[in-house]
Amino acid sequence: MRKRLIFLICIIILIIITFIIIFFNFKINENFEVNREWINKDEIMMDEILPLLYEMPNVNNLMENYNFINRIHPMHKRELGLGYSIINLERYGGYTSIFITVLVDENINSFDSIITIRINNDIIKLFENKFSKSSIQNSEVYYGKNYLYHIIKHKDMDLYEAFINNFNEYFQINKNIYIPDEIKNEYRLMTEPFNENVFGYRIGFDGIIPRERIALNKILELNDKNILLGIIASPNPEGRLYAIEGLSKNNINNIINDEEYLNILNKIIELNCRIRVGRYCVISFIDINSIDDIQCLFNEIRVNIDTPIE
Repeated sequence: MRKRLIFLICIIILIIITFIIIFFNFKINENFEVNREWINKDEIMMDEILPLLYEMPNVNNLMENYNFINRIHPMHKRELGLGYSIINLERYGGYTSIFITVLVDENINSFDSIITIRINNDIIKLFENKFSKSSIQNSEVYYGKNYLYHIIKHKDMDLYEAFINNFNEYFQINKNIYIPDEIKNEYRLMTEPFNENVFGYRIGFDGIIPRERIALNKILELNDKNILLGIIASPNPEGRLYAIEGLSKNNINNIINDEEYLNILNKIIELNCRIRVGRYCVISFIDINSIDDIQCLFNEIRVNIDTPIE
C-alpha cells in the first residue's frame, strides 16, 4: 500500500513538472517579439540568394554579387594540393545565417559545395514557402533546439571525378582499391575533403581520442596496406598523415629506406599543405617541409598520451 502511494505521488509530481515546463515554454514563445528590421534583413537576404539553391557560382561572384564574406580575413584557403582548396564563406541577416563551404580549383571555380541555412525556430514559418525542402534537390533539413538547419549540396560529378583522379595520378597509386563495407564510413572520413579532420592522439579539454584515430585503428585491423595507400592518394591532408603513420608504425625510419614509400613522402611534402594538428585543447596548423618535420610531428603529439585523464 505504501509503495503504491509513493508511486502515485511520483506520478503526480511528474505531471505537475510537465505542465510547468509546457506553460513556461508557451509563455516564452508567446512573449517572443519579432524584430521587424531583422525580418526585413532576412527576407532581402533570402530572396537574393535563391539562385544559389540551384546552382553555385564561383567564389568571386559569391563575394561581389551575393555579399558573402570569408570567415577569416584575408581570404583563407585550406589548401589540399594540386591547386585545389576549400573556402568558407558566410552571410548574416537578422534571425538567419547562411554558411557556404566550397571546393574550388586554382581559378577559384567551384565544383562541390555545401550551403547551410540556419533559421531561428521562432520565425521559421515566415520562410517555409521560400525554402520548401520538396522544391530543392539534394536538400536536407535538421531540427535543433533553437534553429532549423537547411542544407543544400551541389556537385559537378565530372569535375569532381577529375579532381579525385588527379590525386591518384600524382601519387601513382591504383585508384581501384577494394574497400570492405565494414570500414567504408571510416575510409570516407579519412579521404573526403570536406571533413574537418585533426591529426592527433588526444584532443579537447577531456583529452578524447579523435574520431580519425579511432577510424585508423579500425582500418589497421584489416592489415591491408593498399587501403592506406588509397587514403594517401586522397585530397585529405590529415588523412594522408594518418595513413603514413599506419604504414610506418609510428616510425618514419621503417619506410624511408623503401624507394616506393620515400617517393610518396616526398610527394606529400611537395604538395605543401598545412596540417590541422590537435594537442589536447590546442588546435593549430603546421607546415610539413621535410621528412624530419613528419617524424617530429609524430613524436610531439605522442607526448603524455598515456597520462591518465582526470
